[in-house]
Amino acid sequence: MNIGYHWNEDSAFVLNYAHWMGGLNSTYASAYQSQDLDFTRAPKLNYSLYGHYEWQIFYGKISFTKQSVINLATYPIFGAGMTSYSSKNCPGVDAGIGQKFYFSNTVSLRADVKLQYSQAPSPFISGVKTSNPVPSAGDFPSKWGFNTILDVGVSVLL
Repeated sequence: MNIGYHWNEDSAFVLNYAHWMGGLNSTYASAYQSQDLDFTRAPKLNYSLYGHYEWQIFYGKISFTKQSVINLATYPIFGAGMTSYSSKNCPGVDAGIGQKFYFSNTVSLRADVKLQYSQAPSPFISGVKTSNPVPSAGDFPSKWGFNTILDVGVSVLL
């Protein structure tokens, strides 16, 4: 979910909240089980909250057919925030690019791609092996790393 404020035609500040669904991909879960690993023992990813600066660098039109023209806007995104795990909150920064396709003056389809550099608990400790005792949340060391974030949604201007 994004909530933003445009202070002029080109610049905006946007709060981005994402709630993460739990669980592992079934393909990976079966691969981990064959290795005697249980990543459900690792701290759970709950949500992230980032503040972003968006700078509209391009506003134009695109035609998909001879009769239809859609307005679009392209903007770089720069931000900082935190991600919450079941054991701790971890800081991070991100940067990316976004695109809006306007269907009317107030409604658009929005797609953002961001590269995020953030701290997170590393699940790769001996405690995720099913033969070892269940680790506590403090047993997982924090490491910095890169993630790719894709946001797709509908924007409504009020």
